[in-house]
Amino acid sequence: MTKLRPSSDAFPSVSVIVPVLSPYPALPELLRRVDDALTAARLSFEMIVVDSENGPQSGAAKRSGAAGGSGANPTPDAPALSQQIVADLVAAGLPVRHLVATTASAAEAGCAAAQYEVIALLEADAANPPEALPHLVARLADADMIIGTQQNSRVEANTKQPVPAGIGGEHPRMHVFTRQLYVAITENIRKTGTGPSGGTGPSGGIDLMAQAEQLGAITLRFPIDSAATWGGATRADLALLLRAARQKTLDVDAGADDDDPQESPPGGGTLLPFPPLPPVGSDILESYRAWMRDIATDRPLQLIAGESYRIESMRTTRYGERDVHVFAPFRASRSAIRTLSRSQIMTLIVSAAVVVMLLIFWPMYTMISMLSAITIVYFANLLLHTIVTVRMVEQPTAEQIDDRLVEALRDAEWPRYTVLCPLYREPEVVPQFVEAMAKLDYPTERLQILFLTEEDDQGTRDAIADLTLPDHFQVVTVPDGEPRTKPRACNYGLLNATGDFVVIYDAEDVPEPTQLKKAVLTFASHKADVACVQAKLNFYNTRQNILTRWFAIEYTQWFDLILPGMQREGVPLPLGGTSNHFRIATLRTTGAWDPFNVTEDADLGLRLAEHHLRTLVLDSTTYEEANSQTKNWLRQRSRWIKGYIQTYLVHMRQFGYYVRTGQLRTLASLQFLIGGKVLTLLVNPLMWLLLAIYLIFHSWITPTYHLLFPGPLLYAGMICLVFGNFLYIYSDLISSVQRQQFHLARWALVMPIYWGMMSVAAMIALWQVIVKPHYWEKTHHGLHLGQAIEEETMVATTAARAE
Repeated sequence: MTKLRPSSDAFPSVSVIVPVLSPYPALPELLRRVDDALTAARLSFEMIVVDSENGPQSGAAKRSGAAGGSGANPTPDAPALSQQIVADLVAAGLPVRHLVATTASAAEAGCAAAQYEVIALLEADAANPPEALPHLVARLADADMIIGTQQNSRVEANTKQPVPAGIGGEHPRMHVFTRQLYVAITENIRKTGTGPSGGTGPSGGIDLMAQAEQLGAITLRFPIDSAATWGGATRADLALLLRAARQKTLDVDAGADDDDPQESPPGGGTLLPFPPLPPVGSDILESYRAWMRDIATDRPLQLIAGESYRIESMRTTRYGERDVHVFAPFRASRSAIRTLSRSQIMTLIVSAAVVVMLLIFWPMYTMISMLSAITIVYFANLLLHTIVTVRMVEQPTAEQIDDRLVEALRDAEWPRYTVLCPLYREPEVVPQFVEAMAKLDYPTERLQILFLTEEDDQGTRDAIADLTLPDHFQVVTVPDGEPRTKPRACNYGLLNATGDFVVIYDAEDVPEPTQLKKAVLTFASHKADVACVQAKLNFYNTRQNILTRWFAIEYTQWFDLILPGMQREGVPLPLGGTSNHFRIATLRTTGAWDPFNVTEDADLGLRLAEHHLRTLVLDSTTYEEANSQTKNWLRQRSRWIKGYIQTYLVHMRQFGYYVRTGQLRTLASLQFLIGGKVLTLLVNPLMWLLLAIYLIFHSWITPTYHLLFPGPLLYAGMICLVFGNFLYIYSDLISSVQRQQFHLARWALVMPIYWGMMSVAAMIALWQVIVKPHYWEKTHHGLHLGQAIEEETMVATTAARAE
């Protein structure tokens, strides 16, 4: 018997399993409360009460033949009593049925009998608030299993079941998981012959959690201590999160066989918060408007989800000897809080020892092998760059949103947008930022602009106070704490965000006025697996000096050529530090930013890909300030490279996961775009030195070089040297010409000098990873002030639109 709800096809259907270990007097109340909670959430559901007729009975139960306590075993009359309770509730219209487990545990028999894709396993006493159940079902979009825990309960000391890491003294009371996970658990037990606790089936409780985590499933714990917490959430419209949970389940079921379940990424699951744009006919404008109205309808739910995220993010986590308070769900295994894991340290020590021994006993062969490995990295990067360049010259792939479409939707009900602007001791650029935000073509009543200032930065707050700002500008003071980084400030800003979408702009940024609307329409035009829209970045002070010209050439190639080409090839994109637009629900689900990673954008881009989410490049430009001072540029660039090293080390902890799940594109992006990029910057000076030595002393050292570079290695190295350098310079020229920055073209010919500066920055970064990995080197902005940049910005914007 199933209880159907209006428009039930928009939500997941849930099988609620209630194993009965004794004739609980509170069972009727529990089932009625489950019915009320799921009915209010507009879920289709069934309830299955399961008794077990086998197993030992406690002495008290044998003597009394009546009801036992929470841990009691069934009496002979328990199934009959449960059957009568169920019959009475069925007569009252509740969708409940009764089973008696004869050969399996009650939980296992109930799960096997469940007919829906989402299974909820509850304990049979009414002390656990069933009003929390809709929320736990909604959070299934975050992970493979959601566990409702109670802080005040202790795990029994005499249990023989392993306690998963991090469970502490919490007692799991409710479990919500997909049928696919259950099938995977039972299949694993069938293959191995036993579960983690020595049982023959998933019996629920800690055992079920351990079995799920043994398979690599993602489990997320959520406190359910207070029933009062769930009153508002139960009565609210949970359409958005429930739709997300259902969409995730359907996507998994459609692409996987039950015997070979897909794995979920470490640290969370995939949240698909909004439906894609529906199929359109002649009236495309009405389709966009309907999509926006759908978001507005889900507005109450977003507020509930935001408050839930806020509660979870404000907790302080103990890591080693320190308290971690980063305003986001903290996952140590996915964070750069620790530069190297124990296994990585051991791998480095063993590798170094092996290399030293090989150099001692077989020096020539060892050096040839090392040079071969370096050349392979160079060659792989060259090959990837060649493919991307050729494809992009043929057909650019950045997302194009017509200005006429934006204008035609001027009166639409645009979703709410939050702009995060992290600032630290840069009051001089505040007026420029306010002016740029005032020019945004977006309804101000749906726009929230947050200045994120540090607690000790009164100067910036005074500069903001000196301006007369509209109501949609707000100043947020980030509480003092460590690490003092941009991602930590952004995490705090996310807790105060009220938008459906969120974007980061740096204080010196000047985005094109229609960028927010174009980002929204890009999301609307694609499926819900698009989590981020990255706008292009360029500079308004390209003519300031030679450094700003080189910087502009590099950015033009990266954002106009490389990133769109990677998007076309399906390679995960490392995000830029600004102008990345997110669905706010997705950003919260994936854990937001890692405050301990000083290049948090690259880390987040890879993490989105691990969750099977995509990033698109939008053909809209944000103009910012190119660093015009060498020392300041070195500080900024060394921080970026240090963050790349952190990102590589963190994600390499999941190397086996990438291989098992077939995420080879993500692994390739990690190896060549993150690790390979850093390696080449560090190795370039050595290779240049070897080339210089050969050119100067070739008559003396030619025999040695012939030994170090045998034929195949020599030819591959020459290809990288000649063709590679030519291609990189040529792509710099192409990208500059495509953006109509003709004045930069000639400066591309001397880019190798800039590459040398990048290698210096890489050396600094490597040293800082060792001595101060979380130190955020401040980049000073506003160095362009006093020069006429308005004309430069206008010229650049006009050129981009003319293109």
